[in-house]
Amino acid sequence: MTHYDTNLDKNNANYVPLSPLSFLERTKDIYPNYEA
Repeated sequence: MTHYDTNLDKNNANYVPLSPLSFLERTKDIYPNYEA
């Protein structure tokens, strides 16, 4: 384990499980005036 790996417990800042639906929600929020 290196010093880059320390203090990286899972939390909302560094670990979010992603799914295709979460990408769609994020894209909708970033580009609200564009049609899919």
